[in-house]
Amino acid sequence: MKMLVLTTVVFSGLFAGTDGTIRGRVTDINSVGLPGASVYLPDVGLGVAADVDGNYIILNIPVGSHDVVVQMVGYKKIIFKEVTVMMDQTVWLDPVMETETVKGDEVVVHGQRPLVERGTTAKKITVAKEAIQSLPLRDLSELYTLQSGVVKVESKTRGIPNQEERGLEEVHVRGGRSGEI
Repeated sequence: MKMLVLTTVVFSGLFAGTDGTIRGRVTDINSVGLPGASVYLPDVGLGVAADVDGNYIILNIPVGSHDVVVQMVGYKKIIFKEVTVMMDQTVWLDPVMETETVKGDEVVVHGQRPLVERGTTAKKITVAKEAIQSLPLRDLSELYTLQSGVVKVESKTRGIPNQEERGLEEVHVRGGRSGEI
């Protein structure tokens, strides 16, 4: 019996966890969650981004003391020094971030584009057969009106009753109208 108890005590340490967890919620000063805020431990190379509500969880952190850095664009960086992670324990950190103005030099962009691009008289678009087959189209005119710069104008005139109307539509390409030269 003593041998069984001794064996159980010795081998139970093998099944114990060797790491811990840090979790919490990143918020601003108004208690609104900050989605996408970075929470990381630079010394072990672990980190996560907060979810849409500002919640985060970092798993498998080695036991010991670690610095935890929380940062997001437009907010002051927060560094928690020497956060102690214990075996099979969860440390809760709920950082509250303050806004910070982003400072930088003035950037001036100068550029010009020619009014007319020489040598560009046509535009070519290639559409794969699979893409065409996956579209709910009834005829070819519906396909080319899906392209940019193409407009289909339905005629408002009435044709012969109970007959299919053909040729009573106009297609305008890049602003051109039918009948223009």
